[in-house]
Amino acid sequence: MTINEEKGNLFDLPSDYVLVHCISHDCALGAGIAAEFEKRFRIKSILKEFIQIKKIPYYPHVIWTHTAGRFVLNMITKEKYWHKPTREDFELALDDLVELCEDSNVHKLGMSRIGCGLDRLQWSWVKSKIEEKFADMDIEIQVRYL
Repeated sequence: MTINEEKGNLFDLPSDYVLVHCISHDCALGAGIAAEFEKRFRIKSILKEFIQIKKIPYYPHVIWTHTAGRFVLNMITKEKYWHKPTREDFELALDDLVELCEDSNVHKLGMSRIGCGLDRLQWSWVKSKIEEKFADMDIEIQVRYL
């Protein structure tokens, strides 16, 4: 696993990078980087429909979407948009992310400092968990921040 963190726009990464971000189970996508994902990829209705059809209750996990030529992994880390994720819920979603990346042969992942904007987790803790969970994988993680 390699992780590269630098200032820049996440959405400028080449399309072979699978993008990941954090969302709420209610799929509000109305603020922070989730709003930018919605603006660019129009994933809100896809996510809501998937959750409704599959009758998926809240639990920390990840849902794939593919629109506008880009794969996106949507980490559900909290039930409602106004909640803040617990460290435990964030880790459970991160475990699911790792499993999805392994099972789907994802070798390039792009993310912002996930969980650290409106969700207010500390980047030093989040980064250490990412490094720990992805340690044995053949994956390149590009972290972008503005």
